[in-house]
Amino acid sequence: MHILLDAIGSIDTLDKRSVFMLLLVLLFSLFLMLRFGLRNRVRWKQVRNIRTAANVLERIQNLPAPAALSYLRKIDPFVFEELLLTAFERKGNRVIRNQRYTGDGGIDGRIMESGKLILIQAKRYKSYVSKQHLTTFLALIRKTGASRGYFIHTGKTGVSTIKEFSSDKLTIISGQKLIDLLRDEK
Repeated sequence: MHILLDAIGSIDTLDKRSVFMLLLVLLFSLFLMLRFGLRNRVRWKQVRNIRTAANVLERIQNLPAPAALSYLRKIDPFVFEELLLTAFERKGNRVIRNQRYTGDGGIDGRIMESGKLILIQAKRYKSYVSKQHLTTFLALIRKTGASRGYFIHTGKTGVSTIKEFSSDKLTIISGQKLIDLLRDEK
């Protein structure tokens, strides 16, 4: 650092301004590369996850439902989100994807269905659905003013949970309903 300062100290005032401007341009360029380079990196991950989701959709088309659910429980959670959004897209819905996966406020995606906004939350469970997750998501649907929400998961949904949470604002999709959603039929 002292060598750099000594070198700058020996430069006349006009050259010092040029060096200073050059350093500012370099710092600004570095800032832009970091700012937009990271955004593109995130988008690249999203594109990769969407491609992987399309491959998963193809793979599970002919699997029996139990094998398909077992497979879905093992895939990356972000791929699972993209899988659901891709399935809705293939069924003719307009899909609104998040800019990023984390910090999404509990909303994994949005779709427009019959002109109404519907929130999507995706969970990969191995056991029973968490009632706390359902309660939180239902509150989020009401807070955002969305028409309704689809809580989609790979686990099990008890009869009492379905009775307690199914409403005009919330639809729970799991098991065979999830497999039907992911099948090619419209």
